[in-house]
Amino acid sequence: LCRQDAVARGLLYQEVPRHFTWDRSAHQWHRAGRGRVAADQPAGVLTTGNIGRVYTVSPRMGDCFYLRLLLVNVRGPTSFEALRTVDGVLLPTFKAACQARGLLEDDRHWRLCLCEASETRLPAALRRLFAAILSHGDSSDPAKLWQEFSGELAGDLLHQGYSPEAAESEVLRELQKLLDTMGGAELPAYGLPEPHVQPDQVGNGELPEDEEGMVSLPSEILMPDDTTTEQLIQHVYPSFEPSPDRDQMFAERSILSPLNKTVDEANAACLALFPGESRVYLSVDSIPNDDTAATNFPPELLNRLDPNGLPHHRLELKVGMPVMMTRNLDPPLLCNGTRLLLRELRDNVLLAEVATGVYRGWQVFIPRIPQEPSPTELPFTFRRLQFPIRLCFAMTIHRSQGQTLSTYAVDLATACFQHGQLYVALSRARSADGVQVRAPGGRTRNIVLRQLIGKQN
Repeated sequence: LCRQDAVARGLLYQEVPRHFTWDRSAHQWHRAGRGRVAADQPAGVLTTGNIGRVYTVSPRMGDCFYLRLLLVNVRGPTSFEALRTVDGVLLPTFKAACQARGLLEDDRHWRLCLCEASETRLPAALRRLFAAILSHGDSSDPAKLWQEFSGELAGDLLHQGYSPEAAESEVLRELQKLLDTMGGAELPAYGLPEPHVQPDQVGNGELPEDEEGMVSLPSEILMPDDTTTEQLIQHVYPSFEPSPDRDQMFAERSILSPLNKTVDEANAACLALFPGESRVYLSVDSIPNDDTAATNFPPELLNRLDPNGLPHHRLELKVGMPVMMTRNLDPPLLCNGTRLLLRELRDNVLLAEVATGVYRGWQVFIPRIPQEPSPTELPFTFRRLQFPIRLCFAMTIHRSQGQTLSTYAVDLATACFQHGQLYVALSRARSADGVQVRAPGGRTRNIVLRQLIGKQN
């Protein structure tokens, strides 16, 4: 079908039944004769409500599993050879094609990650990245990675005149210190040598609430009821165009909301307005060590899950935009909630700059790491390999704790639902005129305001 029809060459395997029907007598596909016109399809191509499904298979079924994984991710393959071809190279197996497309976890990803990072020639940052890979990356052969990249890790020390042996020992000592702060293990647990020992190294408050448990917010912080999301964004971010003050703006401003859904919508709207070319990173999702669950929950279904605390399956990023860490990767430098500005978007690693706090201005590497949600989130162990970040034009009120902002807006289209939530949201401001609130009718649920009113008055 893909050899004969240009429309089919733009579809995934499971999308074909939406635009084509199967002729049993002729044993061939024909374009759908009934349906609706879709904006994303050429004129004359109709879209039906039919749902396509690819039978699930166990990851232990080898080529069948890898073939299925390619079919649900590669558009318009014209042959099995086409599925095994990546960047013009015909690979020997479907598994090799999956690995080349980044659909599987293996140490090739970590090697490429370190290769890209080493090109910037920042050994101190590279050592932090290597420690993060050891402690969070679940590498299958960390000793081999060490053998390949130990020279790059010690580049600055060798330049300072250290002997190769002394430089290696110093790097190993620093790695162990970093692993200790990151919650990692001892170096031998990763197959790495121990460093040589050298001679010198022996309120609470309240407002009147009505019968529905709602309180009226002070009029001076309220935005008009008809305020649109675009106007709310414009209030916080007057312009996304590059300027000397843009980084400072992202460090001091934000949009807050109680729900992740509202935050995601605001972030998507800001991303669309942000200048520059975007790059999309897709996660690799799997269910380890559970053959039955892995068969019943194929990767494309796992891709749709969005557990609390995990990055999205689809990350669309642009250079210069603000993001927030979702994991403690390298505390106290990179903690859950650290805000950063993206500087480079590479295939397997991101270069970012810390936007706030005592480490402001530090440049750091962020690798893709395997992450799992809380055991109570899902009935099975779910694993997502993705960069541990989320967009941060907007953030949840919960994540704003500890932040100080000069200008921001609180979107209460959905009312606060936790004790103390509104107080946290409104007390992020340096002064009372730095915050504006969008709340239907100027009311929200009663959440602890006496200290807030006293503080802002």
